[in-house]
Amino acid sequence: MKGFKQKVVDWLEKEKLDFEEAYIPRGYKRVGNLIVLRNSATIPNYVGEAVLSIFPWCKGVFQQDTTIGENRRPQLKHIAGDANTETIHKENGVLYALDVAKVTFSGGNSELRRRLVKIVKNGENLLDMFAAVGNLSLQPIVHRNIDFILYEKDPVTYSYLVKTLELNNLSTTSAFNEDCRNTELENWADRIFMGYHEVDESHLDTAFRALKSHGFIHLHPLGNIDRISEVVQTYTSMLGNSNKIQANWQKVKKYAPSIYHFEIVLEVHK
Repeated sequence: MKGFKQKVVDWLEKEKLDFEEAYIPRGYKRVGNLIVLRNSATIPNYVGEAVLSIFPWCKGVFQQDTTIGENRRPQLKHIAGDANTETIHKENGVLYALDVAKVTFSGGNSELRRRLVKIVKNGENLLDMFAAVGNLSLQPIVHRNIDFILYEKDPVTYSYLVKTLELNNLSTTSAFNEDCRNTELENWADRIFMGYHEVDESHLDTAFRALKSHGFIHLHPLGNIDRISEVVQTYTSMLGNSNKIQANWQKVKKYAPSIYHFEIVLEVHK
């Protein structure tokens, strides 16, 4: 089966166009009916035209250079097709309202999302402290019978979270546009998702207070695999109850050379 790059090369050769293979990415990210490409060099328009022809469902093609700021706002360049960056993405029976130029949504986390659906149990109370558009929590919310409370600090991302909840016929009354550390929840959550890569002690203090006497905290740091045990120890030390905490971790995906996105799950007994 041909890969993405070879398909683009074949199309360009068929069209008898001059091109440089170095400008063609090896893969692509699909978000709804849009395609986002990444490459160290500027991607020419003819690559975008090839993509539109190869994937008839694709309405617009963009190049992402990086993300900036605490909210990881994508920096995009329009390459071909429709320049509208809003779309509806569907995954595992769940709909997400997105603007790919304003909200980060990683297709590389799809396996993580499927696994979370299996882990979360019916009847649980789920607190998502960094909800985005439900990047981690929405699938368990849709596929399990649970109560949930969602916090998203960024007003732009929050607006798409509300649209996403409405698309999936879910109540928006448990979604809050404020810093998660402002929550007054105590002894409520069975499980807490913390999808932010740079969780600090104040975030963990809030999570510990919101957690029931026994529950789970899911953390998502970035780091080198050789130092993951130090990262786990840092989190357990922040909670101050290391003798009552069991920790498990696994790699989610490669993030950069020698750097991985990890999920650390802390089982806490107060």
